[in-house]
Parts: sequence; structure tokens; C-alpha cells
Amino acid sequence: MRRRVLLAGLLGLVMASLATACTPAAPTATLTPHAKPSTRAPTLGPSPTATLVPSPTQPPKPQTVREVTLRALPGVGHAPQAIAISDGRVYVANRTTQNVSVIEGDKVRDVIEVGDAPVAIAADERTGLVYVANEGDDSISVISGSRVVRTVSAPHNPACLAALDGRLYAGGRGDSTLAVLDGLSGVQIATVPLRAQIGVLALAVNPASDLLYASVYDGVEIVHLEDLSIVGRLQREIYVTLGADPVSGRLLVGEYDAESGDHYLVAYDALGQRELGRVPIGGDPRGIAVDGDSGRIYVANSWTNDVSVIDAQDLQPVATIPVGLRPLDVAVGKEGVVYVANSGSDNVARIDRESNRMLGAVPLALLPAGMAVDAETGTVYVASPSTNSVFVLRGEQVVTEIPAGLHPSELALSPDGETLFVLNLVGGDLMSIATRNKDLVRTADIGRLPRGLAVVPEAGQLYASDAVLDVDSQQLLRRTQLLTIYRSEVKPTHIQVDPRAGRAYMVASNGVPGSNSGLMVYVIDVRTGEPIEGQVGGLSMSGLALDPPGGRIFSTAGRFGRYELIVNDASTLEREAALDMPRYPAAIAYNPVTHHLFIYLTYRAADAEPGSEMLVLDGRGLGTVARFEMPGQRTTGEEYHLSVDARRGYVYLSDAQRGTVHILRDAALPAPPSPTPTDTPTPWPTLTPQLQPGPTATEAQEPTCAQLPGPRLEPYWSRDRTLRLGLGCTTHDMLSVFMAEQPFERGYMMWREPDRTVFVLFNDGVWRSFADRWQEGMPDYGCEATPPGNMLQPKRGFGLVWCVEEGVKEGLGWALDEEQGYTNEWQAFEGGEMIVSGARLVVYALFADGTFLEYPVR
Repeated sequence: MRRRVLLAGLLGLVMASLATACTPAAPTATLTPHAKPSTRAPTLGPSPTATLVPSPTQPPKPQTVREVTLRALPGVGHAPQAIAISDGRVYVANRTTQNVSVIEGDKVRDVIEVGDAPVAIAADERTGLVYVANEGDDSISVISGSRVVRTVSAPHNPACLAALDGRLYAGGRGDSTLAVLDGLSGVQIATVPLRAQIGVLALAVNPASDLLYASVYDGVEIVHLEDLSIVGRLQREIYVTLGADPVSGRLLVGEYDAESGDHYLVAYDALGQRELGRVPIGGDPRGIAVDGDSGRIYVANSWTNDVSVIDAQDLQPVATIPVGLRPLDVAVGKEGVVYVANSGSDNVARIDRESNRMLGAVPLALLPAGMAVDAETGTVYVASPSTNSVFVLRGEQVVTEIPAGLHPSELALSPDGETLFVLNLVGGDLMSIATRNKDLVRTADIGRLPRGLAVVPEAGQLYASDAVLDVDSQQLLRRTQLLTIYRSEVKPTHIQVDPRAGRAYMVASNGVPGSNSGLMVYVIDVRTGEPIEGQVGGLSMSGLALDPPGGRIFSTAGRFGRYELIVNDASTLEREAALDMPRYPAAIAYNPVTHHLFIYLTYRAADAEPGSEMLVLDGRGLGTVARFEMPGQRTTGEEYHLSVDARRGYVYLSDAQRGTVHILRDAALPAPPSPTPTDTPTPWPTLTPQLQPGPTATEAQEPTCAQLPGPRLEPYWSRDRTLRLGLGCTTHDMLSVFMAEQPFERGYMMWREPDRTVFVLFNDGVWRSFADRWQEGMPDYGCEATPPGNMLQPKRGFGLVWCVEEGVKEGLGWALDEEQGYTNEWQAFEGGEMIVSGARLVVYALFADGTFLEYPVR
């Protein structure tokens, strides 16, 4: 049994402000300052204690002061997916914001609202129109200039478009036919049946040979444009990298070699009968563009975050250009500029065609990330990945912008404040910039996708990812090795250092696959670099804050819809308390002067109610100081960061959803009463998945829901009391998503694309879920096995789960058929979820207790 503090009583309080309670403080075990035992680690030296600078405008309680916009944009474009050029304008389809950014020169000039989840875009010189495929509502938006002139129907889950000579060609993941539309009116004039295993994934037209190519995953269907007849098929496993050389007429496809783990761009003759050559490219290739004028081919590689430049004539590599996080598409402008849509950086990279060098990045949205505050001057530095720069704030205003590397994500200052350290995620390097004149002093290579940055002045060290550098010269001193329970090595995602205790706290993956996976804290001795035994926080960490003077470690975690604040003793690493959080804790920071702990609470996709707020607790007793509403949107976990100016009493929240920095003022206040501790037998943390119990059929009370399930699922839910009581109310709208399915001897596996989740359904009515950890470049098969007779061994994501997750292989047996792709309906509920199976024509009700029911599709 452990001590646990409940926050349920806080839910009914007024969110605008809280008056100090009049009741006496309840006793709270080990939460008040106390003497530390002699087991404390040796200190590295004295640590200065910040003092609050008096201010005539100090508020009576913590509150928001201002929201600062870093740079004005005509609109916000998140998750760019595809790019096309028409009449000198660059059009970029942004999936999550459901719009199209229009770029002229090096700036976004306009933002056009389109349909739900735009994923593909094409332009036709003859019509002068731009076409956008909206996967979420099965529509195509037709754009002229800067406005939508009409919206037409599209194949189910439209995933790809091609336009040529007044005709528009559309393919969908949920449809095995090619739709042919009149480019001006949008009227469908023909359909072409294709041998498509999981729908149509990519399209390309070849004006030189009057052919159209359609990727259908296990091959490429070749269609003659004049009579729409199928004239050939390339029988190869192709995904989305598909193009055609307008000069030579060659077919170009991306292929993966499972034995070597390499990706290639392969050229075939126009009818796909003969391979003409191949050239290595980057990892997980996506979009491709062929420039007939320069004779160059450009391939966007989403895994290696670069663009491969290839000579089209002899198929030889010319250059590899790092561009941004997760590039998905590429297009070539007539002015000699190559444009690349970076989905993870929310920008478009501009490359000079002659020199193969980046000219800059056009931000579609602002993504403020890590921050650093100069304690002496109060200057705030804000990393901005979409602009590849650092914004400088003084007095609640942006005063300048400093160029940085590719996707700067984290910042730190030298002890004297004269050097700003910038960790560039895509660039894989650390920049040292002089704060006086903003000049670049030096750059140090760190490694691929580095995360985590902290300065340890007492030891003269600088932590950047797994690299430990000399803080003055940035020379590499050593690498920190974080080993999981399987002895596999992982790298940190976040680092904080306690100079008094001489310890570095590194947040990194536990290395456990499937539903047991999560972020945890590794404790490292700063002097030796060796691990220190002990458990800090919980599994699935979301934030970490240190109180060196008070000897406490604050951390937040969220797992299976349960969110917690956890307090550990910095000396013994023993847990002191835990506090339930009403929402997802996206960011956390501690002010050692006021002893206030700031926790930004927002919501995730599975949460029942939207809403965001700032919760301010007293770090000594966890009593509530203040609680007030904040702007916010649904989070995936990395959009928010908190930083504290303890000397002046300011708190800064960077908001990548809104592209702003929120400025808050803290206030020194008497400690409020502590929450009343209660006992609970629930252990935490654990590597065993804790299934949350949902309502059971024995409960008499029917749920009162503000919204019914989607039309495909509502009849089942309304007619079956077991479903209503077991699932409860919906938590978001029904979605139409792409899924893969595979039958087994004793069950079934499903893969859901948006969140890359693998579901395992056993014939005994039990289900489990795992994160899909298979990536392009990994072996197709996760283990060695020999299936009997006509049975199959699953591969890729299914295969990895089947091989490594305990009980899956034994419970399912061998696969009975190849995996198939479908577009299925899915909706989340308070007590589970419902999924329509496209293969079996059944509806699954997955309950949170790990059981499921199935119903035939009506």
C-alpha cells in the first residue's frame, strides 16, 4: 500500500480563480521540508539560490499576462502532405488544419479552406486549376487562384491525384477503381477497374508515352490514356514512390531490398517489362518529381529527412540534401527552385536547382519549442523549428530572430549567459551562438535526431542527447549509454540535471515493445556517467521538473487514460506522493522562489472532454494555489513547453498549436492546505498493462450521452444494452481510417494507420493492442519460423508483434492468408472502442477490460 493524494475534489472548483481555503491544513506525510538522510550523493558545488525581484505590478495570484505571436502568418497549416505548382504559385495541402497554403516567392500569401484531411494535390496547365483530394470526406476541392470554385465527389478515401490535358485522375485507398473526371466540370466520365489489393496508393502520368501508372501496393497497373485500357502490370511491391520521366518515358518506382535494408529508385521501360537501372536513395521514400529541363530526379525521403538528387539519364546520385522533419512530397518550379513539403516541420524547404543548396524554409505555421531564460537580463530565447531560427523576447515583445540549423528544438545558456546552445533535431548538431552579436561560434556533430539538452556548470559539462561535451570547447568527453532491461541501447528525449545531487535525469524509452512500452527516467551519475539504481516517476512520462534546494523531483505521467503527478525524494529516489490529474499534463515547470509548480493540462484524442488549463500547486504540500483556463488544442504530447524566470516571477508556455508564447506572472503566496492523502492498493509504476475497467452489464444506470455514435455504429449501440453499459458514451466523432487485417488459426490481427496500433483478437474473446514499431529498413520477418503447409508467417508490423510479444504467437497460431487493406470505421468510447472489419464484415466492440464482442454487419 502506498500513500496517494486524490484530486477529484478539484474538479468542481471555479476555474477562473481559487480563494485560499479557510480550513486548517490536513497533515501530509513527507511532503513538508525535512532533513535529508546521510545517503545523499556528494554535491558538485554550491548552487546559487534565485531571489524574486520586486515588481510594482506583481499580481495577487498567478495569472496570464499576454500571448505573444512570434511572426504574423495569413493562416496556420499543420502537417503538409502534398505539393503542386500552378501559374508560379506553390500549393501545399495541410492535412490536420484542412486547408491549402499558397506560397508566392518565399512567403505564404494565402490560406484556402478545403475538405476534411487533404492528402493529395495536383495541377493542370490546360485548365489552370488545382485539385485537392480530401481523404476524410471523400471529396475533391477544385481551386482557381485563391478560392475553391467547386467540390466534387471522389473515390472512397481518395489518396492520390494526377492531372493532364484537361482530365483529372483519382484513386482511393478504399476503392479498387480509377476514377476519370473532366478537369473543368468535375463530372466523372469513366472508371477503370484495377487489380488493387488495398486500393490505389499513388498515381503518375507519362505524357511521353501517353500512359498512366497506378500503384496498388503489390504492383503497378499501367493504363493507356487514350482508351483507358490496361496495357501492362509491373509485379513488384511498390508503396507511394511512383513517377515517370517525361523525356525518356521511363517508369520510376521506389523499391525496398529486405536483405540489405536499402531503398532504391528503380527505372523500368514504359511498360514495366525490363529493369533499366537502379540507384540507392534515402529511407522511407515518398514523393518524387522529375525535372525534364535539368534532367534531375528528386525523391523526398521521410525517414532520413532528406532529398535524393539523381541524374535522370545515367541514374547516378548527384546529391543528398537534408531538408526538414519527415519530407513527404517534392515539386520543381520553373524558376529553378525545388520545393519540399516537410510534414514534421510544418514548412516548405526551398532548394536551388543549380547548387543543390537550401535557400531557406517557408513556414506554414509557427512551432515554438524549447526555451531558455537569461536569469540576469530576463531575455527569453524560443526555438522555432518551422522557421529554422530562434526568436528573442524582451519585455513581452519579439526583438530579433537568430538563424539556426534544421529544426531547432531545444535551447540552453552558458553559465555566464554569453553563449546560446541550440540543438537541431534534423541537422543532428549543436550550435554555439554568441548572445551579444548573434554570431555562430562553432558547430558540433551530435548524431541522428538528438533530443535532450542541459548545462552542468559545476562539472563543466554540456549534455546533448547521449553526448557529454566540454561546456567551453564543445569537445566530446563521452557518450552516455542507457540500457533497457533487454540490454538494448536507447537515447534520451529529455534531460535535466540536479547539480546538488550530482545526477542527470534522462527520459527515454524503456525498450519494451507493445502496450508495455513507455518513457521512463534513467538516473546517471554526472561524475562517472554510470547509471544509478532507483525508480523516478512512472511509466509513460510526459514531464519532469527538479527542486534541488527542496530535494524533490516532480514528474508527470499518463497511461491508459490515467494521468498523475509523482513526487520523488531527490536523495533516496523514494516516492513521496502521487496526485491524480484531471487532464493530460503536457508540460511542467517549477519556480524555486515561490515554490510553485506549474502544470499545463490539456487533452488527447481518447479523452472524453476537450479543454485546457493551468494548474499551479505549492511544491511543498501539493495544495492548489491557482487554476485557470488557457487556450489549447488536442495534443500528441510534444506541442507545449514551460520555462521559468524565477528571479522576475515570469513563466513562459510555448504553444506549437497556436504558434505563440503565453506569458504568465507568478506571485509569492502563503502555502495553501494540502490535499488529504488516502490509501489505494493500486501499484505504480508497472510494466504490466493495467486495463481500465469499464461499466459492466450489472450496472443499472444507463449512460446519458450528449452525442450518439456514428451512423454506422449507432444501431448496434442503441439496441444492445450490453454495449451501452460497457462502452458508455463516445469521446469523439466516428472516423473512417485505413486498416490492414490478417486472419490466423485462432484469431485475427488488425493495424490502424493513424496511430499505428496493432490489435490482436483471440478466439476466446480477449484482445490486446500494441504500438507498431516496425519501420522501413527493418527485416520483413521478426523471427525465424517455418509455417506448415499452406499457412503463412506474418511479416512487417504484424510479424514483429507476433514474434516478440508474449503469448501472441502461441495464442493466434499461423496466418491463414496475406494481410489485406481496407477502409474501416472506428470510434472511441469512454469504456473502449468500436471497429468495423472490412474483411470479415463484422463490428467489433472492444471493451477496456480486455474483452470484446462481435456483431455481423447489418
